Amino acid sequence: MAARRGKVTFESRVEQCKQRISEKPENALKDIGKLMVREVKKDTPVKTGALKKSCGYWYRKKEGDLQVGFKDWKAPIVILGTLGTRANNFFLSTVMRLVPTVQELIQHAMAELEKEE
Repeated sequence: MAARRGKVTFESRVEQCKQRISEKPENALKDIGKLMVREVKKDTPVKTGALKKSCGYWYRKKEGDLQVGFKDWKAPIVILGTLGTRANNFFLSTVMRLVPTVQELIQHAMAELEKEE
């Protein structure tokens, strides 16, 4: 929206700035989700591929959070184990290994936000 006052034209870009700032956390969370899924798929012990293919991340706009997990029903059996199989918590170990990297990505995203403001 532009307003004219004499020979000077003022243009409001507040809405555009709000939109770009609101996109930054979403983009950062999506990058984190891609990284985590890639690393979890590498560490998945099941050889069939169904468990690897079911790994994914979901960014929920309404809640503003990120979920990483499996869609396959075999995931709890492999991770938690049963009476016949031993537990293999590869998911938690991979996520804990990635915590410093995720913290760096978050700090970088926060620095980008502060630059734009």
